[in-house]
Amino acid sequence: MSYNRIHATFDEPTLAQIDLEANKKGISRGKWLTEAVGSYLSLLGLTKGSDPTQVTLEGAQLRLTNQRLEEETQRLKIYEESTRSEAAQTKEELAQFKLTNSSLQETVQQLKTSEESLREELTHTTEKLAQIANELTQSKLTVESNWKECQKLKKAEESARTEAAQLKLKVGSLEAQLAAATPELERIRIELSLSQAHQAHFQDTIKIKDQEIGFLQAHIAQLTQTIGQIALKPGEEEAKNKGWWQFWRKA
Repeated sequence: MSYNRIHATFDEPTLAQIDLEANKKGISRGKWLTEAVGSYLSLLGLTKGSDPTQVTLEGAQLRLTNQRLEEETQRLKIYEESTRSEAAQTKEELAQFKLTNSSLQETVQQLKTSEESLREELTHTTEKLAQIANELTQSKLTVESNWKECQKLKKAEESARTEAAQLKLKVGSLEAQLAAATPELERIRIELSLSQAHQAHFQDTIKIKDQEIGFLQAHIAQLTQTIGQIALKPGEEEAKNKGWWQFWRKA
């Protein structure tokens, strides 16, 4: 087979692109051009006279379109699977929500029942508290009355103690007078025993002293009885009726 040489003119960018493609294949610029022309002629035969370049561009566009469609189809498949998964999860959540809602309705009904019971109990408790408040008020009044009565009794006791102390002082004075008169009486009796001549006079004197002693003893007995009556506590039943028993228990 003989080969004929053909000369062609290319601009610098095209020539640079040819050299780049030839270098990629590791062939010369002429061999790359020969293969390029052969490929073009083959495409021309396949396209039955149509422009191979246009067919190539259309094929490239179709390939790009198919690639985009495949990518979109894959994305739609992934989206469909995700949507189905979300739908299944949503169904489960809906079923769980229905169960939760049913449980909440039961809880609400129980709370309503508990609320009615608590309202009744609150009403009863309020009435009980009002009753207790009335009782406390009455008890407070009673305590205040008892306290005032106790204050009066304390004052009466202090007055009685003061009076008793004064009576004790008087009794002590009378006892001292009696003690002073007793030796005198003894001395007189001794003198009477020694002097029979003055017996009548001494007997009169003794009678007078005996009367004085009797008077003093009677007066002392009366004062002692008075002191005992003042110091006595009131009767147990009377103190209890008057509310004094706690006061006297502490006394």
